[in-house]
Amino acid sequence: MVTAVLDGDTLRAQDLNGDDLGRVRLLGVDAPELARDGRPAQCWAEEASAALHEATPVGARITLQRDPTQPDRDSYGRLLRYVARHGVDVQRDLLRAGAARSRASSPALQRQHVYTVAAGDAQQARRGLWSGCGR
Repeated sequence: MVTAVLDGDTLRAQDLNGDDLGRVRLLGVDAPELARDGRPAQCWAEEASAALHEATPVGARITLQRDPTQPDRDSYGRLLRYVARHGVDVQRDLLRAGAARSRASSPALQRQHVYTVAAGDAQQARRGLWSGCGR
């Protein structure tokens, strides 16, 4: 279950027993950064965060799936997971809406092609951050 949305590509979750899973970084996407530590917000950061809030509101039941080609956690200790709600791939929907950019990894994610296509569709249609933020 979602306990908090921290920005456009990170949330906090707990398991069905109520145990805190900590921060979860959405695999394959990179959302603009919110203002923090004296740095201004990047273009479309507030909108990206709102998009993740809408896709995964606090209290929503989500499914977290690990990608076996990727590490379990990132350098900040966040779980690296695919996130789904009602069987819908949250990352793919964020990319289609232009709320995030596709984030390549090495080795490639199992869903890299799907995410690249979704991001390309948003960029071509100039949706979301592609409407005025550029690259």
